Amino acid sequence: MSEKPIDSLYSFKESYLKRRNEIAVLLDESIDVNYLKEEEDVWTQVTSTLIPLYEKKACFEYLTALKKSKISSVKIPQFSFINKNLEKNYFKLIPVSGLIESRNFLIGLRDSKIYCTRFIRHKDSLDYTSEPDIIHEIMGHAIFFNSPLYCILNRAFGEAASKADEDQMKTLERIYWYTIEFGICTENNQKKAFGAGLLSSIQELCNFENLELIPYDLETIARDGFDTMNPHTKLYYFDKNFEESAKIIVEDIMKIISG
Repeated sequence: MSEKPIDSLYSFKESYLKRRNEIAVLLDESIDVNYLKEEEDVWTQVTSTLIPLYEKKACFEYLTALKKSKISSVKIPQFSFINKNLEKNYFKLIPVSGLIESRNFLIGLRDSKIYCTRFIRHKDSLDYTSEPDIIHEIMGHAIFFNSPLYCILNRAFGEAASKADEDQMKTLERIYWYTIEFGICTENNQKKAFGAGLLSSIQELCNFENLELIPYDLETIARDGFDTMNPHTKLYYFDKNFEESAKIIVEDIMKIISG
């Protein structure tokens, strides 16, 4: 979540920016994007690396959702395909041209909508990108919406955002960042990723266990900021599985807006 203009995030060559912006203006999810071969190649290279890593690095709830998603490394899935698959959980991907204001983004989740970009990262940024692209949106978020529990968790953030004042909103943003985007839980005494930023980044997924990992604490995170532009040096983790972690997050969200 950020209010920075999307073009300020990178200084790639003009041909890439032009192509990215051509895709970014396609805001009707029923209209498919005709991806170029080099874009399909980026998808294949990144996802064929990520998917084998999930067995060791991702939480069980995500692995279950992945099996239901019918997503593969062969071809970039269209939003029309994903939305049809998510109908059972009443969630829907809505195309946007870039990053949107945090409150509007979160309120969309209340209404079972997630605003997503459809352009793909540059071929020179396969392992890590600070910009949310279609790999982040699908591998990090859309797949997980095949989990009813993940849907409930996201809707809770949206409901809270619709009621929060400005100070409460800042805390919600930080909790969202360190859970939905970069959350870590514990299964069989092993740290497992459930955050979209980890699940969609080869670099972050391979490296998160080597960072400074701090036990999750609402008050600590409420005072902490986050950097959207660079890889993390520290993250927060739960000592419980995803289901129990999600319950704690929802309880804390309710504390924020009732406090």
